[in-house]
Amino acid sequence: MSLKQQITEDMKTAMRAKDTARLSAIRLLLAAMKQREVDERIELSDADVVAIIEKMNKQRRDSIGQYEAAGRQDLADVEKFEISVLATYMPQQLSEAEISKAVIRFERERMGRGPADIRTRIIQDMVIVRMRDFLTPAERALIEAGGGVDLLRQVRMKLLENERGMLSRMLREATGCEVASMFSDLSVRTGERLIVFVMDGNLESLLT
Repeated sequence: MSLKQQITEDMKTAMRAKDTARLSAIRLLLAAMKQREVDERIELSDADVVAIIEKMNKQRRDSIGQYEAAGRQDLADVEKFEISVLATYMPQQLSEAEISKAVIRFERERMGRGPADIRTRIIQDMVIVRMRDFLTPAERALIEAGGGVDLLRQVRMKLLENERGMLSRMLREATGCEVASMFSDLSVRTGERLIVFVMDGNLESLLT
């Protein structure tokens, strides 16, 4: 069953159950899907539907902030409920452990070596990745030769920035949120590296 068919069946189920709130959210999604099909004269694939949901989620996250700032928690709660309904049609979202695995794979493919230990934490709108023992043999040799710490930091930062698109796409697929900003630093003394992704939505509220 395609995603479009599943959403249509869920609409029928909500109608039979007289679940007006869920029915309203699903109808809004189906209307957006129909508009896209009419505008572009296409039959939507599952990927197309997911893209529509991501856009709708972003619109609702923006609205939540505006409503809460205006003291309209009732309207913010409606938006949050609609996000929860839309989330059921998104690909299974990555856990913290799975994000860690994806970052390890990225490090091995792009940096030449994965960390010996990695921990990922989701805190509000942040994804924090902490790695230990991440240096390649060549990097260790450079440091032991003296004077290579600043160069190592610059090279690592440049490589990370060059691959920002890939990392942003990975996190967007995992969370449904866009990367608003990214920070990274490393310590040769402790052998640790930290990457902080700031997202455009509160992940704790969206992923629970």
